[in-house]
Amino acid sequence: MIFRAIIFLLLSVFLVGCIQNKNYIIKNTDFSVYNGIDFSANKLVIQDNSNKEIRSPYIDHLIQSNIKSNLKKWANARIQTNSHDENIVKLIIKKASTKAFSLGQENNLEDIFTSKAALKIEIDVFIVVEIINSNNKKLAYVDIKIFKGKEFSENISLNERDYYIQEMINDTVNDFDSLAINKMKEIFINYITF
Repeated sequence: MIFRAIIFLLLSVFLVGCIQNKNYIIKNTDFSVYNGIDFSANKLVIQDNSNKEIRSPYIDHLIQSNIKSNLKKWANARIQTNSHDENIVKLIIKKASTKAFSLGQENNLEDIFTSKAALKIEIDVFIVVEIINSNNKKLAYVDIKIFKGKEFSENISLNERDYYIQEMINDTVNDFDSLAINKMKEIFINYITF
């Protein structure tokens, strides 16, 4: 009887220790809070020239709200056009990818006492925004590049991993927004109204 009680107690402690205390709720970027910039143009064109790989190391197809879809939502929220001018705003997605790399390590005695990274996530963005007139002549352009990388330990759960990847994407979009707005206000000064 005592043996069963000890086994039950040990199993209970083990199972309670496996339960995670933090609930990882994935939140997407809220683009409704972004104020649009009025361009002297009658249309926004989004052209996707980025890599569409669905094999390793690319993981965009596994992410519900990936970097590419967020950039398209950003463009629709930030770039406002009117019908007063015949110019076109063209957003060209040259790169927008999330990659995951396994960091292979040899396990030895020291690894038991240290927490080493086992997974590296990289987000790479390269966008070109152009103003084109009705004769398809480029009037002005700006290119924006953002890169983020982060390493995760091997004892991270799938929920944590998905949560942190989405947080990285949201942070990348926020950083992209800050850089893009500053550059567009500087370069497109003659083509936007504040």
